[in-house]
Amino acid sequence: MLKEVLEYLYPVPRMSEDSVNTHLINELDIPVTVLGGKDLVVAASPDGILVSDKASSPKVKGLIKDFDQPPMYEERIWGWSRTLDYTKYDDEQEMVTQTDLYRRRKEFQLPLP
Repeated sequence: MLKEVLEYLYPVPRMSEDSVNTHLINELDIPVTVLGGKDLVVAASPDGILVSDKASSPKVKGLIKDFDQPPMYEERIWGWSRTLDYTKYDDEQEMVTQTDLYRRRKEFQLPLP
């Protein structure tokens, strides 16, 4: 049952048989496919898509350190939040459109004031 639910939520990652030493992680609701990949890391999430050879993948932290966009998906104790649209204007104002899922209170405990 869990496998069926996961396949419904996220398409099954697909790699061709000639893909060697390649890892694919797909957190999007669209298909991601690797054909003939060798020594690759492919990660697709709401925050972006990374395609890198394994030797270069540790450099990603240095490349994204100056990004000032908030995370597009966050899991919290109360549920999760997914940003659908984010815009930052020249006058430093921001507009965020997001969807949130709140778990029922009985599933977690929050301290009461």
